[in-house]
Amino acid sequence: MTLLLAVAGLSSPAHALEHTIAARFRYGFVPKNFLDIWYFDSDDEGALTQYPRPTPEALVYGLDYTLAVQEGGGPSVQFWAERMDVMMEDGYWDDKESPADHLDGEWLAPRSGWGEIALGANFVQEVGFNDPAEPVYAALNVGAGLGIGFATSGVDLWKPQKHDDTVDPNCPTGQTDALSPERTQCVKDGDLNQPAVLPVLDITIGPEAHFGDHVSVRIDLGLHQVALYAGLAAGGVF
Repeated sequence: MTLLLAVAGLSSPAHALEHTIAARFRYGFVPKNFLDIWYFDSDDEGALTQYPRPTPEALVYGLDYTLAVQEGGGPSVQFWAERMDVMMEDGYWDDKESPADHLDGEWLAPRSGWGEIALGANFVQEVGFNDPAEPVYAALNVGAGLGIGFATSGVDLWKPQKHDDTVDPNCPTGQTDALSPERTQCVKDGDLNQPAVLPVLDITIGPEAHFGDHVSVRIDLGLHQVALYAGLAAGGVF
């Protein structure tokens, strides 16, 4: 609300406000080097080469509403709502410890619909490249903001060794004392412990083009929570 009032305060007969409603799509991924901080991978010394670590990716669909000073360049406030679908294969996750123990990793299997629904707002500074009165006006957007995400679905989890409860009669005897990947025929050991609600940090930079007075197309690049992303947004200006 403070950001909205700051932008609205710039409004005057010479500074009419500009409104943009856009649909956006983003692809996100978590860099391998980032995951290497906390988890071993199959190419680490002594690791289980038959169980490569999965690579989390995400598809994000959303809408945003931007309130900005109409003239080229200047501040704006962008409100957004989105659905994030996390795409990750079932796989082995071996957390780092010293000394290393490559047999204590957990097997994670995401369920359908795993991801989040999020709402948030960004402050964006637009730097114009040419006269906004021209047929195509180009600019660079740089912004950051915060949101709140609500987790959907979840992830099944298996641990090494036998289940804490009674051994599942459908679980082969030879797998009651085994690596977590070998126990996926057994009753799962629970769900991945993930927060139901979590904060969302969004940092974005990218070019935007205005075609005439009523069409806007932009490219979004940046950081969303722990994922790097690239995306495209298009909408109407009024």
